[in-house]
Amino acid sequence: MKKIGLLLLIVLLIATAAYAQDFSATILSHTEKIKQNETATYQLIISHPFGLPQTFEIYTTDVLWDVRTKDTLNVNPGTDFQTELQLRPLNLNPGVYSIPLHIKLSGTDQVIKENIQLEVVSQYPPTATYLPAVRGTVTMARKADPKDPIRVYVRLENQNKKLLKNVQVKLRSAVINKDYDAELKPLETKKLTFEALIDPYTAPQKDIMKVTVVVQENGEVYQFDLEPVEYTVLEYRDLVVVQDETIKETFKILKTIILTNEGNVRLIEKYSIPTNFLESLFMTTTPSSTRIGHQRIWELDIEKGQTQRIDIIINYRPLVFLLSALIILIISYFIFRSPITMRKQAAVVGTREGGISELKILLVIKNRTKNRLKHLRIIDLVPRIASLKQDSDIGTVNPDKIIHNDTQGTILKWHIDQIDSGEERLISYKIRSKLSILGGVTLPVAVAKFNTEKGKVRHSNSNKARIGFLG
Repeated sequence: MKKIGLLLLIVLLIATAAYAQDFSATILSHTEKIKQNETATYQLIISHPFGLPQTFEIYTTDVLWDVRTKDTLNVNPGTDFQTELQLRPLNLNPGVYSIPLHIKLSGTDQVIKENIQLEVVSQYPPTATYLPAVRGTVTMARKADPKDPIRVYVRLENQNKKLLKNVQVKLRSAVINKDYDAELKPLETKKLTFEALIDPYTAPQKDIMKVTVVVQENGEVYQFDLEPVEYTVLEYRDLVVVQDETIKETFKILKTIILTNEGNVRLIEKYSIPTNFLESLFMTTTPSSTRIGHQRIWELDIEKGQTQRIDIIINYRPLVFLLSALIILIISYFIFRSPITMRKQAAVVGTREGGISELKILLVIKNRTKNRLKHLRIIDLVPRIASLKQDSDIGTVNPDKIIHNDTQGTILKWHIDQIDSGEERLISYKIRSKLSILGGVTLPVAVAKFNTEKGKVRHSNSNKARIGFLG
């Protein structure tokens, strides 16, 4: 039994030794030099004599290299398996490198080790040979308010390992024409923000922002046009009160309002100020306005950037003059009115043939002052169509004088020595018509003359007595 076990162990060792020596791997070089951003390619050949297909692995112990094969390493027996081997550097500096590669039979410890020599050079040409290369993007708000600065954001990328000192960024559109200076370091990406002020009265419109980057170097000019951006200048209306001045004079108010259309379109709208009924009665405005309720309203039509002046005058002087005149008239009336009031009345006391034949005349005389009046003379006239009828009624004051005048009629005169303050005297007499009076008659006024306490002679007239009679 010991001899049999020993024999099996010897056979196993021989078989293992044969297994390690029976697959082969060959790497044929295609590339000796690559740039930092390139991949080296090789031809990998694997073969084995086993009776079944075998799987192989290839890898490197250097973590700065990426190792890949174009095909999976499944190798059939008795054939030469060929595929492409790829080596790519991972963030390496330029130099010559020895890359360790291990080709392993999967599931075993059998490995074939190879070293590949490869030179890595810079992916950039020498600085002196670089030409300016700039690319970038433009971003901005698609709607622009002309009252506010328009912000344009430009992202620039220097694509070469070269310092660009003379970089000019040009912003061009229908409303913007601005140039800005910048500098780009080698391979630098820079974000720039530009603010462009435009006329706030710029009309609303659609516009295109075009950005051009110009680099000047060694007498040469290099131009790079960025993708343009479409945007819109917005419409807005803005009515601003730039002056509101009030001047007060005696019973007169002068008010000036100046309005400006600071929008970018024509402004057609209403403007109003509060008022009241009394002000409205004495208010005049230029331009004209209308009053609705407690508001004074103007219809405005102002072009952009233009002004509108409103003048308001509230003139109470006519009212003051009218009230003053009325007060003066009232005072004058009380100052200059006659101290004596005399009212003449007539009544029909007799008729004949359907008409008036006899009238009774009554004069009511009153002192309405606070002073005593002296030497009161009263004169009345009996028309020619009638004559005085003398009688002796109780309380009747007979005239002091009776004067007959063929042209005017009969003149009656009375004399009263004095009449105290507030005292009232009555004088009555009768007249008889010469003919029957039909329809009615109007009697002439009576006149009173008197002396004031200061000795001034004044007079007062009565009303005309009107008698209507229908028979």
